[in-house]
Amino acid sequence: MTEPILFHADVLNAFKHIVFGESVRFEDLQGEIAIKKEPYWLATIDKKQYLIPPEFIKDLPFKIEETKRRIYRNKVYHEVVAYKTLRFKAEKKFSLAELVDEHYNPFEHTNIADYINAKILTMTAYLRRVNLRIAATAEFGKDSLVNYFHHLMGDAVSISPKSLPAIEYRLLNKLIALNELGRLDSSSLHEIEHFLLDAGAFANVYEKPTRASSSFKTRDRYDISNLSLILFSNLPEEYSKEKDFFDNAITNKAILTRYLPFRFEGKLKSEQFSKAIPNAYEIAESHLDYFLDICHTIRYYQENIDEVKDEAILPIEISHKFEDKPRQLRIWNEIALVVYEYAERNEEVARATLMDIYENYKAYYKSEPKNGIITQFIEV
Repeated sequence: MTEPILFHADVLNAFKHIVFGESVRFEDLQGEIAIKKEPYWLATIDKKQYLIPPEFIKDLPFKIEETKRRIYRNKVYHEVVAYKTLRFKAEKKFSLAELVDEHYNPFEHTNIADYINAKILTMTAYLRRVNLRIAATAEFGKDSLVNYFHHLMGDAVSISPKSLPAIEYRLLNKLIALNELGRLDSSSLHEIEHFLLDAGAFANVYEKPTRASSSFKTRDRYDISNLSLILFSNLPEEYSKEKDFFDNAITNKAILTRYLPFRFEGKLKSEQFSKAIPNAYEIAESHLDYFLDICHTIRYYQENIDEVKDEAILPIEISHKFEDKPRQLRIWNEIALVVYEYAERNEEVARATLMDIYENYKAYYKSEPKNGIITQFIEV
């Protein structure tokens, strides 16, 4: 059995620094700018500002090998002219079941069945394109499910945005998790709702509602054709104010039809995180090949899981339920694809797993009232 300590945030963060070092990653990008009508992505690393041509972005993360110094409006920039990509090659080292069960945050949990189902859904979000709402117990471990990909693969992020721009400059990531949107002030949430509608409709391009600063002349179109979104919240009965729960906070209820909801219960056992890990760097370094095997495997399934597309079948109970809800059915079909591979292409096991996940869907609408707060939601 894999030691959970290997997936402690300190160890994964150490792996990130060992492998990516002084490279450019998605998290370093600050936004798009235009200098003398030439478009670039702006990245800030160690207080230096780098200009990255748009055509280089597809190869992130990468190490900078050569730059050209440029001065514009009394500011110094370093234009990247040569680089070496650090994208992982696709190579299968583990089955998908091994990857999810043993090599994806194998922490002790009070509800391991729900925890594994949540891992399957988050893995689906990284491998495919889906839009999800996940309500889970406060200490369930939601953020760590996404941070796993953030540290290992470099193109996933979990944030609690205060405004729409905080989301926009992260749109090059493969997976974005948005936390506690229901706690935003009404104007900020209303601004974000427009983005959620577009992304939730599987739009390939997102157009900013207003142009950015004219001094930088940023572009106002983003390719989101590969983006998955997860909206995280606590369980509705855990909020002291009814309006703080996302479903209650938003004004445009059409959003709810575009993000498939699931409810998970249980908590990570806190004792496994009670101590700091002073030798995190040494642990990461001594297990470098192991972590690289995980990264190669994730890339393998990202590029090859379509092989089972024609074999993965949704249980009739689910397909009939969503036959008049095309966006939600599309998400279920993506989940079925990943589950079929997770079940090692065994139809019986895949069906049982999907029906179990379907119970997490149905549980979303069966929340128990607490402190007089209304938590019974109408299925959409």
